[in-house]
Amino acid sequence: MSNRAARLSIDKKMHSAWLITALGLPVTAVLYTAFSWDYFGMYENWNVTAVPLYSLIAFAHYAYFLAYAIPSLKRQNYTLFSFHVLGSMVALMGIFHLVHTQLITKEEMNRALEIFYQDKASAILKNSNFIGFIHAFSAFLTSLFIVTFNGILANWQFNALGRTPAPATSFLDTLPPLQTLRTVAWHLAGWAFWIFITVFNQLMRGEPIAWNSTLLMTIPSALFFYISLRTSFKLLTRDQLLLAIVSALVLWFLLCLLKSLWFIALVKGLGFPPILDGVDVIKKTSAIGPVNSSGFYSTGKIVGYVFATLGAKEAYIILISFIYGYARRAIRYQRELNLLAEMRQKEALHQQELQRQVVDARLQSLKYQINPHFLFNSLNFLYAQALPLSERLSRSTLLLSEMMRYALNENSDEARVPLEQEVQHLENFLEFNQLRFSNQLQVNFTTEGNLRIRRIMPLLLITFVENAFKYGELHDMQHPLCIRLQVTADQLSFFVKNKKRGGPKENSTGIGLDNIRRRLLLGYPDRHTLTITEDDQFFTTELVLVL
Repeated sequence: MSNRAARLSIDKKMHSAWLITALGLPVTAVLYTAFSWDYFGMYENWNVTAVPLYSLIAFAHYAYFLAYAIPSLKRQNYTLFSFHVLGSMVALMGIFHLVHTQLITKEEMNRALEIFYQDKASAILKNSNFIGFIHAFSAFLTSLFIVTFNGILANWQFNALGRTPAPATSFLDTLPPLQTLRTVAWHLAGWAFWIFITVFNQLMRGEPIAWNSTLLMTIPSALFFYISLRTSFKLLTRDQLLLAIVSALVLWFLLCLLKSLWFIALVKGLGFPPILDGVDVIKKTSAIGPVNSSGFYSTGKIVGYVFATLGAKEAYIILISFIYGYARRAIRYQRELNLLAEMRQKEALHQQELQRQVVDARLQSLKYQINPHFLFNSLNFLYAQALPLSERLSRSTLLLSEMMRYALNENSDEARVPLEQEVQHLENFLEFNQLRFSNQLQVNFTTEGNLRIRRIMPLLLITFVENAFKYGELHDMQHPLCIRLQVTADQLSFFVKNKKRGGPKENSTGIGLDNIRRRLLLGYPDRHTLTITEDDQFFTTELVLVL
């Protein structure tokens, strides 16, 4: 397809997407209108003011989601996407609640509730707290519907247009997807639900609610919830059951006592209303015991009343902390088990791969083996026949016999041989090739360090020398083959450098560098470094082993 055809196809898709969106927006407006329409005509200014306002706000929110929220979702920045969703939902709830309170009068709400419940004498339905709750709940449902619908529609529109998310352009865009954000959100939602449960009975009975005192009285509960989570449950995970129960009881007693003293500090020290669960504590405790009592005695009565009132409720705080801690520990333990199982599976697959490589290496090595007895008997026969005829021929036969015997007897990845034998094998190889080429090869082989007490994987060094003979120019006196072996207390360094040779290359029966790398991975995992460098003239190999 040509570039022009591709552009036409893309433009056609974009036009189709915008056309469908243009047709879909009126349908969306109808859905918003149907969702928020006052079908019973209970509110005088609702349909003419609130419904158009709702539609405009919903369309603005859709544009916001298409421009900001969905791109952050496509970038997989779930933290920022959560900010957009929660922030816009809170903003919508605030706007809708403001619209409710400004456009619906208290008399209209009371009349609507009386019609709905068929109870004109109900004082509960006319309570201002209950009406406020109805407004807030209605705003919540409306904002939830708009956020959900706009999210689906904006995501479809984003995909239909074939857009790609723009790179991060602000600090919020660079926020990582933190697990902490979701945890904090759940904790805040949990405490909001706890506060709702605390005031639910007062709300339904139409009793006064001191919101400032209620929120401040939640602080000790939250404090001891997390203290219990960090102490008692840790004891439980250590199988110290009795100590965990005692610790929980002590925390419960201290929580009730602290909340009692905290209530007195709020009421008598800071002047907050003495309302607890819809009851005036000062008036309630004044009727208990002597009327004219000392301040200490009256304070004690308040402490006792608050302690008795909150005792059962605060026990739930300690119990919930145990349940939450157990659930969190169980989830974490399950994740650790899954991670451990995944790691074991990967390790098993890795071991299977290594075993397969070992088998392949051994099979590859077996291809070059023949019957050892026949080989050595034949070489011994040739050596005996050549000895009276030519010292050079007999010496070459003897060297070949020793090299083959070493290669066949020591061909094992698991075995370790004295480094001295490995060096002797290299020397035999070099001498054999010097005899082949009438001592015309330029080779400089040096060793440093004690070779007798060190052991090494067999046939590990010969491959690098074989490659030098296979690819190198060994007749240049200015650039001889350089082989250097250095041994220290805990390290071996093997260095080979040769000048490259042009023309045809000699075939080699060596196991090759790939097999050497596999053998190093098996025999010296994380204890070796193989460096190979190459330029136009020279080829250099350096192997470092930690012995």
